[in-house]
Amino acid sequence: MERGYNLIKKILLTFILLPFSFCYGGSQYDSLHTLLNKEKDKFNIPGLSLSILLPNQPSAITFSAGTIATENKTPINTHSLFQVGSVTKTFTAFLLAREINNKHIKLSDKLGKFFPEYQKWKNITIEQLINQTSGIYDYIRSPGWWQKVFAQEQWQSQELVNIAYKQVNDFSPGSAWRYSNTNYVLLGMILEKVTNQSLENLMKNLFATNNLKQTYYLVSPYPQNIMEKMAHGYWQEAEQRVDTTSINGSWLQSAGAIVATTNDLTYWQKYFYQSYIPFSLRNTINGKPVHSFNDIGYDFGSFRMNTPEGLIWFTPGLTTGYTTMIVYAPC
Repeated sequence: MERGYNLIKKILLTFILLPFSFCYGGSQYDSLHTLLNKEKDKFNIPGLSLSILLPNQPSAITFSAGTIATENKTPINTHSLFQVGSVTKTFTAFLLAREINNKHIKLSDKLGKFFPEYQKWKNITIEQLINQTSGIYDYIRSPGWWQKVFAQEQWQSQELVNIAYKQVNDFSPGSAWRYSNTNYVLLGMILEKVTNQSLENLMKNLFATNNLKQTYYLVSPYPQNIMEKMAHGYWQEAEQRVDTTSINGSWLQSAGAIVATTNDLTYWQKYFYQSYIPFSLRNTINGKPVHSFNDIGYDFGSFRMNTPEGLIWFTPGLTTGYTTMIVYAPC
């Protein structure tokens, strides 16, 4: 997983630091193709895709390298699907922001209002779930978790939350910051209660509204038509590479179950960051409100970080076999 992050970081920094003339084609396009292929080989990645949506451009530019699988030499292309992991949190966050903006829920609403059965969490607010200051244990840190993921084909949201509920909270709500997938699984459950709709239906309607024709929220075994378009993901276990493509997103639910093309994600992030999201960033070190551009902040599924080239917003995603990142550079 760390190797995948290093690759994304290098490609991102290379793009940001290239002269702006890159954006209009020519040799700079060729240089990025060369970089992708070089890094693919260096990190021993079967295939990868990079899509960029530039200001005032009608469509994204997509670069790809490699093949859809180690044993299948079909090249990665603009229709190749990838598990996007925690990028899903931006979709969940948008649905929450919409309910907040429509005054159907409030950031100050407490978890006990929706799920009184979780007594020790009853005073945790929706805001604390969204900005990761709840202190709720992340179920993927539970003992033997990855063995369970490989063994169990399908998970329900409540199963995942119950695993976390049996564990000790990391800290008192609002007193610190720690990333927890459990927070966003709970937020998905709250959305279903508030809207009286399944999250699958909410997501499907959101995709349709934004013309995301190659984006899917999948919390059950993948159908054949999806598997045929998937770029294969692999889990490296010692010297053995295990194909994990068929491990579906039910173990992440509203925290990470989306499958999409990189092309679709560029249009999504533009829509997301240009929508009204009531951001109130929290420092990822101490959980306090962010008052400086030099602090890394988090809220509504997104990190904000200062770089030598200006502020960027980003969301990384990891699953069993896939590494993803979306980046928005407003400057």
